[in-house]
Amino acid sequence: MKLCDYIRVVADNAVSQQRSDGSFPPGCNGPHQDSETPVRNTSHYLVLLCELYLQTEDEAYLNSANSAAAYLSSKEARPYGYTFHHRDSNVKDHCNGLIGQAWTIEAIAKYSNIVDCPELIKTAEEVFLQHPFDDRLGLWKRVEINGKVLCFDSTFNHQLWFASAGALLSTSNDVDPEINKRISHFLDKIESQINIDNRGLIELGAQPPKKMWPYIAIADQRARMTLVLLAVRIPMRDSDLFRELFIKLTPFSRLPATSKVAREKKIGYQSFHLYGFALLKKVYPDHKLWSTSWIDRIFTAIESDTFVDELEDTIYGYPYNVSGIELAYALDEFDRGTKLDQEQWLSRQFKKCWDNEKETFARNNPDPETLTARLYEAARLSDWDIEISLEDK
Repeated sequence: MKLCDYIRVVADNAVSQQRSDGSFPPGCNGPHQDSETPVRNTSHYLVLLCELYLQTEDEAYLNSANSAAAYLSSKEARPYGYTFHHRDSNVKDHCNGLIGQAWTIEAIAKYSNIVDCPELIKTAEEVFLQHPFDDRLGLWKRVEINGKVLCFDSTFNHQLWFASAGALLSTSNDVDPEINKRISHFLDKIESQINIDNRGLIELGAQPPKKMWPYIAIADQRARMTLVLLAVRIPMRDSDLFRELFIKLTPFSRLPATSKVAREKKIGYQSFHLYGFALLKKVYPDHKLWSTSWIDRIFTAIESDTFVDELEDTIYGYPYNVSGIELAYALDEFDRGTKLDQEQWLSRQFKKCWDNEKETFARNNPDPETLTARLYEAARLSDWDIEISLEDK
C-alpha cells in the first residue's frame, strides 16, 4: 500500500467515529498515561482532514473538519477563555505545558488554509500571545486553563513546537506581527538553549543561560537534577529570574541525563525535535540557523546503526512519537537522504505498530487512539505515493 492509502483509511475511520460535538475520542498520552480530553486528538485529526480536503476536495473531509473546528471553538475545549484544556490531573497542569497549546494552534493554522475563519484565528493568536515570552532567555512560560501564569516550560521540545505552531499561525492573514517577532527571537537564541550530546542527540531539558552556570551547584546526577541556588553570589537584578528558573523549575540542566528512562526518551524524542525544526524551516527557510554545524550533527545521529537499533527498543519512539514518520518528514524538508531513506523510515513505523485488521496503529503501543491520530504528521510529506512495506526484506 502507498502512504496515501493509509492516510485515507485512517481519516475515513476517524470520520465515522467523530462525536456529535465534533470531537474525536481521546487517548492517554502514550507512556505518560495522562487523563486527556478530546482536544489533542481532535487537533491532530483536524490537520489530517484539512490536508485530505486540499488533496481531494472531498466535501466529507471538509464537513468533518468544520465540526472539529467548532469543537475547538467551544467552551468545553477552552472553558475559561484562556488556554485549551488538554488533560485532567491532580499533579500536572491542565494545559499540557506549551506542547498542548502548540498542537491546537497548529490545527487552527491549518484549518485557516481551507476556510476563512477570522474568529478562530483570533482565538489562536490570543492563546499564543497570552504566554509570557522572556526576551533575555528566548523562552515562554506556561499558562494554565484558568489564565494563571505558571513557570517556564523547561522541556526543550515543548518550546520548539510552540514556536513551530506560532510560525504556522503567522502565515495566516492579519495575524499580529508580535508572533513573528517572538519566534524570530526564539530562533536567534536557540543555540544557547539547545543541549546536544556527543552523538548528536538532543537532551530533553532546555539549557539554562550561560551567565547562570557559575551559580549552579549540582546536587545529584539523576535525570531530573536538583539545582541549588547560591544566593549570596547572584547579582540582585538576576536573583528573581534565577530563582524562578532553577528553584521552582528544577528540571533545567546542562548535563546529560544518565538514567535508562532518560536515555530512552532522548532517543525516542530525536525525531520529534527534528520534525519541529522542519516545521520552522518551512516558514523561515533563510534563517542562519539551518547552516550551523550542529544541524548536521543532529541529522548524523539518526544515520547510525546504533540509533536504528536503539529506536526499535524505546517506548518513546515508534510506539509514541511516530518516529518513522517524523524522520521521513525531516529528511524531506531538509532535503537530506534519499527517497529510499524515507520509505525505510516509514516502513519501520508501520511494521512496528500498524494493525491490518483494525486499520489503526494498534500494535506494540499503550495508546492506539493517540498514535493513530498522529498519522496526521505524515500528511505533510511531499510524496503521498511512497510505497510502505510491512514485510521484512
